[in-house]
Amino acid sequence: APVAYLTGERDFYDLNFNVNHKIDDKNSLFLSAYSSRDRFTLNSDTLYSYSDQNASLKWKRIFSNKFYGIFTGSYSRYKYEVSSDENPLDAFAMNFRVSQFNAKADVDYFPTSRHAVRAGLQLTHYGLAPGTLEAVGKESLLIPKELQHEQGLETAVHISDNFDITPSLSVYGGIRYSVYQYLGPRDVYS
Repeated sequence: APVAYLTGERDFYDLNFNVNHKIDDKNSLFLSAYSSRDRFTLNSDTLYSYSDQNASLKWKRIFSNKFYGIFTGSYSRYKYEVSSDENPLDAFAMNFRVSQFNAKADVDYFPTSRHAVRAGLQLTHYGLAPGTLEAVGKESLLIPKELQHEQGLETAVHISDNFDITPSLSVYGGIRYSVYQYLGPRDVYS
């Protein structure tokens, strides 16, 4: 449900959206989204703004009574901005943002009622815009700057096994392996 407060140089809102749809006895879809923004001034001279958006689509597929999978795609973005024009000679706007795309597949297998195996693969792409500084207005003497954008890819696989020896004793083991790769060109100063 949306919540918003609007008063002069302040506004705050949060929006949530969720839809679940059962396609048939073996397939279900789940869509969710969220958006928020907070914008306010402190001491009437500096404007701060934070925003956050994310969305995900999940598909659950039942292959048999002992085996099912959940496949998910998602996106998220966070952005921060601050600006001030109180002093026209150094009036500025500064911001940064980080975004993430994620795809994952998880499967669960139940060989017996006391034994469960879970495995999965996950890919996450990170995008980072670490910051810009811009002059605001014709009188500002600030020199605009923009930090170099960065991006990376994280890949992970996992498997785990849970076995109930007795109703009050179980054994659990698992392993997860992940690799992070920096993507694209970059200036490195030494």
